[in-house]
Amino acid sequence: AGGWNIEGGTFGWTRNGGTTEHRGMDFACPVGTPVFATHDGIVRAIRNDVTEDITWDEYKERENKDCESERFFNAGNAVEIECNTKGSTYMIKYYHLTSVEETLYIGKPVEAGDIIGYSGITGNGGSKSSGGPHLHYQVERNGKYINPVDFIYSIFDKNWKLTNPCN
Repeated sequence: AGGWNIEGGTFGWTRNGGTTEHRGMDFACPVGTPVFATHDGIVRAIRNDVTEDITWDEYKERENKDCESERFFNAGNAVEIECNTKGSTYMIKYYHLTSVEETLYIGKPVEAGDIIGYSGITGNGGSKSSGGPHLHYQVERNGKYINPVDFIYSIFDKNWKLTNPCN
């Protein structure tokens, strides 16, 4: 179901005619598509209270909220998983989810292939410039953004098939 969104969804200086850094990779997929962990790891962050129709100005007035800044709000509902692979520790981030899998919690271990949420258009994922419903997949090591291509297509799921986050 999920395809690589070549129209502006690649890693690097690809957004808005090359004027905005795109720190991950986008996968076009219908709202509600299951999103799978690409690596074994530990859940380090969950944001799950952004609705598709809310703006930052409306959201920031809430008493209790998951997103403490507009930067986090723009990512929408999200799951962030810390994993150790290739001899290093990485933070893998899944953004713009409609919802997070209800059994997830911070500190919970997950395995590659586990459903962690469902794709959506929350945060700025619903803006016209985003290209429509998609999963934004981002990888960081020591605060540096890493091209996610190496992390998606080199991982096998539990059935030994190549996987991407929203098959």
